[in-house]
Amino acid sequence: MANCSAFAVQPQSQAPQAAQTAPICDGVRRQLDVRLLDLDRNVGQVVALVISLVCVAGGVVCAFLTPLWVAVLAGTGLLAVSAFFWWLAVAWPPIEHRHLFYAIDPDQLRLWRGVWWKSEIHVARSRIQHTDVTQGPFERRYKLGTLVVYTAGREYSKVELRGLDFEHAQAIRAFLSPRQASDGV
Repeated sequence: MANCSAFAVQPQSQAPQAAQTAPICDGVRRQLDVRLLDLDRNVGQVVALVISLVCVAGGVVCAFLTPLWVAVLAGTGLLAVSAFFWWLAVAWPPIEHRHLFYAIDPDQLRLWRGVWWKSEIHVARSRIQHTDVTQGPFERRYKLGTLVVYTAGREYSKVELRGLDFEHAQAIRAFLSPRQASDGV
């Protein structure tokens, strides 16, 4: 069992004079960083824009090559597809965010996911092989990162926790990957 007090992070939302540190492995169920909402919305809007442009191009081609009733029917369908992807881009991220949680205990990492199909994943620290923190260009813009945990076994051998503050993800990685004399070959 690792010493939880050695791994603590200072919440960025607090003022500098209130230099409180929160232990990483306190077992408290936490929601992911709220900046993940902006990231998911912006990426979703880019995808929705591309899909909308393809739908418009398809509608224009359909208008010139088919009878009017087929063009109206196809245009209505393409408009519905475009509206659905815009809804996914704007309305879905807050819904999904309300159902994403994680907690870190001294002995395990726990994740809760899912709006309709709920899943609860427990990763024992004794099964963790190694961890990584990744950050793509969009995550870097929002100062977010993804904690990737690789475990022994087949099911959930790679568990990703995206939407963490980058520094917090690195602190979690340091906690989950302690340097011990018995590590290594």
